[in-house]
Amino acid sequence: MRIRTYLIGLYGGADRKAKTYSEIIEWLYNNQETKYVLTLSESDVYHLEYETELLDIINDENESMLQMGEDTWIHSEHIKTKILERIQVSENKEDKLVRSIVTLLLLSLETDENLYFLF
Repeated sequence: MRIRTYLIGLYGGADRKAKTYSEIIEWLYNNQETKYVLTLSESDVYHLEYETELLDIINDENESMLQMGEDTWIHSEHIKTKILERIQVSENKEDKLVRSIVTLLLLSLETDENLYFLF
């Protein structure tokens, strides 16, 4: 029985030239042990969806419908900043998983890369 893998990450390859969506997704799956990728279990995604405000914040700011079974990405620096600002005043800002995602958001701002949510 194969267990589904859920990822949040950004392209961290040395070759920064334009990549297709499928090349980036393949890179994320092949580089899960790097600082650019956070691997989640189904219970982690459930926790984010039902026990934190994080996905609601992302959906509000990114005009997306991120949930289990739906993917999205965040490309705008402005939207990433708004999400970070809202997380800082949320009741879940100290949640370990939320903090890990904040780290990826900050890294995506620093590297000017899209942040992908593969749920």
